[in-house]
Amino acid sequence: MKKRMMTLWLLLLAGGALFAGRVDTVRVYSPTMDKTVPVLLVFPEQKENTDSLNVVFLLHGYGGSFKSWQK
Repeated sequence: MKKRMMTLWLLLLAGGALFAGRVDTVRVYSPTMDKTVPVLLVFPEQKENTDSLNVVFLLHGYGGSFKSWQK
């Protein structure tokens, strides 16, 4: 049951990019890796109050890329 719930949760998170207001790719320097890495940013549709937004970090793990969550 836990495996099914986790799979459903991951699918819902991944599908969130389909309903995003804007998707951008930026390059960020990582001092730990000593290189610049691409990062995918998914912004919600415009809200009235944009002073604070929730942040969710989705890590692709070994063998993936920064676009793995957008597929």
